[in-house]
Amino acid sequence: MPNRSDSQPVSSPSLGATLLFWTMLSAGAACLAVALLAPSWVEHRQALRAWAEADAEVRRLRAQVEMYERQVKHIRTDAAYVARLAQDGGFSVAEARRIEEAAQQAAEAPVEPPDAFSEAAAVVEGGMREYPALAVFVDPRTRPGVMAMSVALILSAFIIFARRRVPGSPPAELKRPAPRRSAT
Repeated sequence: MPNRSDSQPVSSPSLGATLLFWTMLSAGAACLAVALLAPSWVEHRQALRAWAEADAEVRRLRAQVEMYERQVKHIRTDAAYVARLAQDGGFSVAEARRIEEAAQQAAEAPVEPPDAFSEAAAVVEGGMREYPALAVFVDPRTRPGVMAMSVALILSAFIIFARRRVPGSPPAELKRPAPRRSAT
């Protein structure tokens, strides 16, 4: 194997090697970026959809509250209306008290908070159903592998296409040119 001297310049890579390097680097970076950003993007889309559904529910409930407030106002001001409602419903005063007590007992019962992990899993599964191509990048079983392969592709691009230098010699860019002698 011939030994390069310090006076030989480092050869520049061929066009094909340069294109392959940038292709590998770009593909690895793109896959890594998608693997890092896709879960957040899917969660964001799910959150926007949930917000729109919640907003529609709030509007529906506000309309219902306004209707109930009008009914309560009517009940408070019109005793004949209350008597007619009681007669139509077949209620007596004792039954009305039992219903109020049952409602108070139901309100005092403890409520279990929802499991946060199941909500996150539902968001991820919904996103994978909506965007099947992103399933590889979002699925917790495949995401680490995709990220590792992306990093490996980026590293291999640098390792394979790194310029070969003589050990112990500075890079060609750092070598100083020989001083010019003046003719005078």
